[in-house]
Amino acid sequence: MVITDAMNMGGVRTVPNSGLKAVMAGCDQLLMPVEEEKDINDILSKMNEDEDFRFQVYSSVKKIIRLKYCLGLID
Repeated sequence: MVITDAMNMGGVRTVPNSGLKAVMAGCDQLLMPVEEEKDINDILSKMNEDEDFRFQVYSSVKKIIRLKYCLGLID
């Protein structure tokens, strides 16, 4: 499980498309994104264009659900 540091920190805020870039680099979860809706739309657009990226995102979602299940957060 790979989680970013806070995406609202100064060094990251100035990087264009930092949310999408973080996910493309292999992060499973974005912590405190500044432009959450834009990041979601960018990720969805990339998923529609790139099948491998889509499967990467699906894999991340499965990891998050599996972790929540193992921690007893969901049944």
